[in-house]
Amino acid sequence: MGIFLLRSSFTAFDQNQEERLIQSAKQAIHIQYQSYNSYFLANHKLALFHFATDNYFYSTNEQIYVNQSEGIINSITLLQGYCWSSVGTESAGKILTAFDVYLMLRKHNFDSERVRDLIAGEYAIIYASDDGNVVAFNDRLSIEHIYYSKNRNVSSITNRIALLPHIDGQYEYNLEAMLALPLVGYMIGEDTYIKGVSRLPQGAVIKLYNGELRVDENKNWIYQNAPSKADVKNPEVFNQIVEQGVNECSANVKAIFNSAENIPLALTGGKDS
Repeated sequence: MGIFLLRSSFTAFDQNQEERLIQSAKQAIHIQYQSYNSYFLANHKLALFHFATDNYFYSTNEQIYVNQSEGIINSITLLQGYCWSSVGTESAGKILTAFDVYLMLRKHNFDSERVRDLIAGEYAIIYASDDGNVVAFNDRLSIEHIYYSKNRNVSSITNRIALLPHIDGQYEYNLEAMLALPLVGYMIGEDTYIKGVSRLPQGAVIKLYNGELRVDENKNWIYQNAPSKADVKNPEVFNQIVEQGVNECSANVKAIFNSAENIPLALTGGKDS
């Protein structure tokens, strides 16, 4: 298991800020981590923290790769979750480490879409270089979440949302987003329970350079003609949306069961079941 946090500032973090960031990051982690690393890149405008424990697939060292020469760090690649090669007769099924992911990114000119085509699994990946470039992406279904926030001075990227309010020292609950919880059991869209913090949409990628954070969405993974939040508050519109969703799910289930004689189905007792 690994937890990462990246902070990017338009101005360099001074020594006091660096020490406070390190201390806050350590206090915010509520797991027994086996390894901890902190790095300051891009003339101290990028701060990157990584906490990790060994798991079934990876040792702590395999979840991070630091590319350096003559003691100078050029880039850092972090891998949370797990992934494997999905192509090639000899390499298909091979578990990929952070070093393997770095090699793939470099080979394909850091094109996250191309790398996603070559790997499978449930993962969150972040690459940060000393020139200020950052790329962060996850599996296309966003099973491993990535969260981000940005304001005038500082942008943050993490796979553990609880880190952000602890690091910032203050936050405000997003009550509008939380209204969906009693209705459907989760928050709709990319909103989170913290105002100003968003979840990376399915199929999207975060690109950050010199403090400017951008989210590039893939239109093929975006629900088309989605109603506005104002419309959803209308009970009539909400009921129509629910009915449409039920009909689409039913049609999909019927299509699956009509396609084969035997369909394995896990009844877990959860909401999906």
